[in-house]
Amino acid sequence: MIGAMASASPTSSVLAARQRALDHAATARFPELYAEKRARMLPAPHAFFRGSAPLFYELCASRPELAEGPDGTGVIVGDMHLENIGAYRTDTDTIVLGLNDFDDATVAPLRFDALRLATSALLAALAFPLPGVARRAVGAAVLEAHARALDGRGYASAPPRPACLTRVVDNATRRSKNALLDHRAPKHDGKRRFELGSRYLALPAPLRAEAPALWAEYVETLGERISKKARSWRVDDIALRVAGTGSLGRVRLSYLVTTHEGEEQLFELKEALPSAVSGAVPVSAFEGTEAERVVAHERALLAEPPRKLAAVGSRALGTSFVGRKLAPQEDKLDIATDEARRELEGVARYAGHLLGVAHTRACRTLPSAPWSGQTGPLLERAVELAGIFCSTYLAFSSE
Repeated sequence: MIGAMASASPTSSVLAARQRALDHAATARFPELYAEKRARMLPAPHAFFRGSAPLFYELCASRPELAEGPDGTGVIVGDMHLENIGAYRTDTDTIVLGLNDFDDATVAPLRFDALRLATSALLAALAFPLPGVARRAVGAAVLEAHARALDGRGYASAPPRPACLTRVVDNATRRSKNALLDHRAPKHDGKRRFELGSRYLALPAPLRAEAPALWAEYVETLGERISKKARSWRVDDIALRVAGTGSLGRVRLSYLVTTHEGEEQLFELKEALPSAVSGAVPVSAFEGTEAERVVAHERALLAEPPRKLAAVGSRALGTSFVGRKLAPQEDKLDIATDEARRELEGVARYAGHLLGVAHTRACRTLPSAPWSGQTGPLLERAVELAGIFCSTYLAFSSE
């Protein structure tokens, strides 16, 4: 923790050292991924911010004045940032655009999500030339849209959807099943297999032994939500997927499965670990496994969660996993594109709205007063946090 290493105002070098320690700990089981995690965090301050959610909450704990703000508690996303938005297919076969990463979801003050998303927007605005007032406007757009949705109890009309977000949905809609399979598991000599390299790793012995049992438990947990013949489906290949930034180092088991009808499908079981929020700030206790926490909170925040979402556990591995079916109709926002950068304020506003609607759905204690008149001080704290993370990024990049 930062508090054990420094005073109430840790320096950028102390914070950078702490982040390196966190990264080493996160990738300890797969040391070769440490360099990969670092490489994904080095391109820009926002990339660094995406991969440093635990540091964000430790900083808030060491300097609680940074996390002050409007009241109201409920389920929060935890690792909220601008690229935590994407398109995905649901169990009702609809394609929706919404929040899509809930590893750190927990019950806590709602303001943590709003503060982290506003900080993300300010850091994203630093990636291209804008006057300071325009950059602040991007952060303000998040908080204004979030407050409007929250105060309106979710009934506030959505702001216009930026073209780059519509393109995310369109790209996902057009992508075919074969395109997804060819990308993830190309054919070699007529058989599909995960191609080991930068995207996939071979399973270590303990995982190789336990992976089939985890698949069987996942099928049993889904019950009627999957084919009655799923028990007889053939698992053709299993690999360790390398993906994410903040989650890099978690076990992600990718399954290539052939159904009784000969259809090839992809599934993933992702390890669930304690929320980054709970390590630094008070959160409500959850009765169940970490995977059950993620699934329960994801269902609370979303009107329609992704397809075949379920929690499974492994006594042999001493951990639990969130399972889901991978569909070609998935895509995530990339704010590094020119289109997204041109529409950054609109993207920030839309993200704030989505978050406000999700908070309304999963609110446990309603705010005692409207948020709309309290966003100014929250923006100032986001500005300060953006400055801290910029200087920490520079210190982190120097080694």
